[in-house]
Amino acid sequence: MGSGDLPNLGRHWPMEVDQLVEDALRRWSEELAQINRLIEYEGGRFPLTIAPNPLDTLLPHLSQVRTAARLKSLETIHRIVLGDMAYVRDDIEIMFTLGRLVEDEPSVISALVRIAVDALTVSIIEQVCAQDILEPDLLRKLEAMLAAADLDSRLYWGILGERALFVESFRWMRSDAYTNELDQEAKTGLRWGIYKGFLHDQATGLVFWNRYVQAVQAPSTGPRVGDTIGAEVSALPDVYLITKMVVPDFGRAFVLDMKTTSQIRAARTAMALERYRIAHGRWPDTLDKLVPEYLASIPLDPFDGRPLRYSLKDDAAFIYSISENLVDNSGEVASFHPSAPRDATDCGFTLLPPARRGLPADEADSGQVPAAGK
Repeated sequence: MGSGDLPNLGRHWPMEVDQLVEDALRRWSEELAQINRLIEYEGGRFPLTIAPNPLDTLLPHLSQVRTAARLKSLETIHRIVLGDMAYVRDDIEIMFTLGRLVEDEPSVISALVRIAVDALTVSIIEQVCAQDILEPDLLRKLEAMLAAADLDSRLYWGILGERALFVESFRWMRSDAYTNELDQEAKTGLRWGIYKGFLHDQATGLVFWNRYVQAVQAPSTGPRVGDTIGAEVSALPDVYLITKMVVPDFGRAFVLDMKTTSQIRAARTAMALERYRIAHGRWPDTLDKLVPEYLASIPLDPFDGRPLRYSLKDDAAFIYSISENLVDNSGEVASFHPSAPRDATDCGFTLLPPARRGLPADEADSGQVPAAGK
């Protein structure tokens, strides 16, 4: 689908870029028609066959889900840049549905795809709000979708599934399928010689996987647990070969999940904040003004358990989490400060004042076809 960036927040694409986008969407029209049928989705999942050796299991549909999400985000941005808001609700619902297609798969890779799709969906909602003033009813519907996507962890089923696959991989390695090229005498000797080693390896790996299961039920501990396990696994003797091969450091995965939760909660708050601005003609001084009429309570920052932060700068509103470095940078969110270092940036949602929405393209914008979601 080409390469490039989404429009700067509140800006349109240059005309030549928009034409390239339109041409690309025309080429992908049949695929988009299939994607758009997800608005009728009532449940289901991709076929998934676990290989005899679970470590050989393939998940080819994951790249299809990510491509579909990028393509759908490109269509959504193209529509809103043209001023067509009629499909916003359906477009966002379809994008969240794409993430839900892989929500209960027994793979952390599947969970990471779900995390990426949900994060992309929030960024598209931010782009929508930066192009026009949405009707309060649409804001309420978007808030409801975001509330449904507000999960404590998207890694839960992936971690449980990976633990089960770890156990099954040892079962397979003790089976005839693994040793069928050996003669009977060698096979018997091999089993006798390595059986205890397998048991020690499996037991050691299960200790780590059980710690991950505990961490995924208290996600704020995940980054620390993941980094600790990564270091401990690296320090194991080579005799624990399988554990060293298949028990990874999931610290970064926990951080990505928490950042996506932060973005979703900030976006939920932003929908309520925008409804307040429409009703009162100004932003509130504090988020507490949203309770209880617009929000039952202020969503919590998953990184420190405190209510999300809020700041006003240059008439723009920033709802944000302090993110992984646990430092409050006063709302320096990446969508508004794209040049800020990743580890020094807050994570959240930006609402521009109406006068800065839907403006012509910046002169410096490139003429490349955007890779949706970049």
